[in-house]
Amino acid sequence: MVLDKSRTEEVLLREYTINLELWKHYDIARQKKTENFLTINTILAGAIAVLIGGNFYSHTLIIPISIIGFALSVMWYLIMRRNSDYMRFQRLQLLSIEARLPKDVTTFTNMYDAFDKNKTVSFIGIKDKFKTNTISANKIDGMFPTIIAATWLLILLFQLLA
Repeated sequence: MVLDKSRTEEVLLREYTINLELWKHYDIARQKKTENFLTINTILAGAIAVLIGGNFYSHTLIIPISIIGFALSVMWYLIMRRNSDYMRFQRLQLLSIEARLPKDVTTFTNMYDAFDKNKTVSFIGIKDKFKTNTISANKIDGMFPTIIAATWLLILLFQLLA
């Protein structure tokens, strides 16, 4: 079935909207997962603080807590990597749709050029240009589980060697 040009654009815009909603969903899910893992790690760290600071100090309790914290951080890292792949897929899907739409639809193409390719982006109708000098938020988010996992590993090693 061959669609005329206006019908094709209508279908592509509908698909674009659906993919945009999915991209937003994955971004919100990533933020919520980060919040949940940080909360769990804070609770575990608080438990260790109580054990160390109180009269309850026990290697036998700190060791399993640090193992759980380490395992959760590794799981968090793997989940964040997977979520990042979903977001990247949606972004590429949106780029593909934009390539088939009129040249006025450039949001994700511009974002991809600016943030993934580190290019200077010009905008239609204004003289301002955009160039980023920052690290990707996904990369920064990806550092959290690694840093926290390393911390749990250090706590575990310190307890095993004490």
